[in-house]
Amino acid sequence: MRNITPVIKQEVINKDKEKYAYEFSEGNHSLEKCLIKLWDEGFETIGCCGGHGNHESYIGFKLDDKAIQFLSNIKKENIKITFSSLIIDGIQNLHFTIKEINNDKMFDNILNTQFIINKVDKDIMTVINFISKKIDGYVNIRIWYKEKINIYIVTNNEELIDYFSNIYKKSTIVDSIKKLVSFKINISDLYSLIK
Repeated sequence: MRNITPVIKQEVINKDKEKYAYEFSEGNHSLEKCLIKLWDEGFETIGCCGGHGNHESYIGFKLDDKAIQFLSNIKKENIKITFSSLIIDGIQNLHFTIKEINNDKMFDNILNTQFIINKVDKDIMTVINFISKKIDGYVNIRIWYKEKINIYIVTNNEELIDYFSNIYKKSTIVDSIKKLVSFKINISDLYSLIK
């Protein structure tokens, strides 16, 4: 369920946080409390799901300086963070989502996050520096925190596809119509692309 549509802006939500948190949380009380805390602290969310059926629990955020600090402090255990960049009419839209991986404690972990000022997660910053570059087309980077970190890139940018095709023999066509291709990559592969 999206918790912000073109009709419901963050300013509107902030006027009645309890009402919208209840509606968007789909009966998940941890998500409800989590949304209220995030809004109280000035975060702009762009979607959420309490987790039901085959759907994973998640919260989506606008990618800004406050969210970057949040990502450096959150407990990274059995979660998947997805960063997305899409340029529409020359305007770059950046956001990220946090999803659980078989973990019903994700919202509690967010609620219990203690912020350490100026703490920096090097891997997160590398991905953010890369995704913040104005790259034509669609770019999506997923970081899976399980027993070890796994990183995937999904893109339709021809230069990036050529770059990663030269490094990795294996790729997956995610969407043949949108020409989206996925690669499992190493974080070090992004360093030279940031410069």
